[in-house]
Amino acid sequence: MANGTSRWSLGWDDVSPDALRQLDPGEFEGLCSELISLESKDRHSEDHVFEGPPAKYSPGKDLGLRIKSPPRKSNADFRAEWNVAPLTGDLVAYTVFSCKTGANWQKTVLDEARNGSPWALDALHGGGYFVVLVNLPIDRGPTSPGNKSAKKSLKKKLAKSTLKTKGASTSIPLSAPGKTLTDQLEEIYGDRMRTIAPGASNPIDRIRIVDANDLKDYICCRKPNELSLALRNKLAAAPIPGLLMLDQWRFYHDRDRGTPPFVLDPKRTTIQDQLRSLLTADTDDPYGRVAWLIGAPGVGETRLVVETLRSDALLRQRALVAPSFEEAVAAARDYGLYDRYPTAILIVDDCPPGRTRGVDAMVDIDQPPCERWAGRAHADGARVESE
Repeated sequence: MANGTSRWSLGWDDVSPDALRQLDPGEFEGLCSELISLESKDRHSEDHVFEGPPAKYSPGKDLGLRIKSPPRKSNADFRAEWNVAPLTGDLVAYTVFSCKTGANWQKTVLDEARNGSPWALDALHGGGYFVVLVNLPIDRGPTSPGNKSAKKSLKKKLAKSTLKTKGASTSIPLSAPGKTLTDQLEEIYGDRMRTIAPGASNPIDRIRIVDANDLKDYICCRKPNELSLALRNKLAAAPIPGLLMLDQWRFYHDRDRGTPPFVLDPKRTTIQDQLRSLLTADTDDPYGRVAWLIGAPGVGETRLVVETLRSDALLRQRALVAPSFEEAVAAARDYGLYDRYPTAILIVDDCPPGRTRGVDAMVDIDQPPCERWAGRAHADGARVESE
């Protein structure tokens, strides 16, 4: 079980294309929406707008992202940090994301390109992007015009690709000789753009297909601990034994101790501000990643931590709670917590006197500064005090 060999310690490495394929259309769109929203907050300025289809494009289930300022974190910077390409672009422009599921998704995408999808057309015509997100793995390689065996293979595929729609049968080529699906979409949307502006060129490099393999790699590299618990369960991202989500911890705490009103006084407000600053700061100082919240039992340290993290959606989703020092040690050393969830905030509840330095020792100062710990103890040391 040590060194991450237990299946329960695999975390985001458990995610597979098959897990994505099992998502229904609503679940897959929810996953795409959360991933895009999280990335937008990470690399784009605060004035970005992430939305569903405006009324004039309804009905529809596509997603839109309007970037109003150059990114705070470039494509290259994002790749360097996460070792994977971002889902969003660098241009100050509009991006439409189309979430597709099911065996006939390619036919749907081509049909929409020819006869519908005005939202994608408007985005491309305005210099923006069109991204198709698919919950299936695909073979996107072109068929070489000079490859006879490839041509024969293509003919067989086309002969079998009679797709029935409302009682009618139509043969739809899912790829064309020498062309990828992206090539075809660039040509189709280019033709439609030229009906609006005769001199328009094809939207080269502004249409992208992201399949289940791409998304699996993205999730495994990005390790988005901020995803909702429901989606993490759907993706089979296994939990770390002994750790609780923040809302679970709050439930048990409230059940055992009741739920008196939480009143913010100047002292508590100061501590909240200090905790938020510590948990979002960029620092290589190990003490910038460890906080001890100290106070007599029953004065409200637990409640203060809960309310501080719950007040910020991203911090709340990143929070994990070890009910004891021993469970914190097991999570960090035996189950590779920060290998699996590198942005996790680990709260060590009821850390006994004399163990605070043990918590400090578990934080590798060579690890990236995004890794934070919030600890609670009744002992002296680097601390945020509570009364």
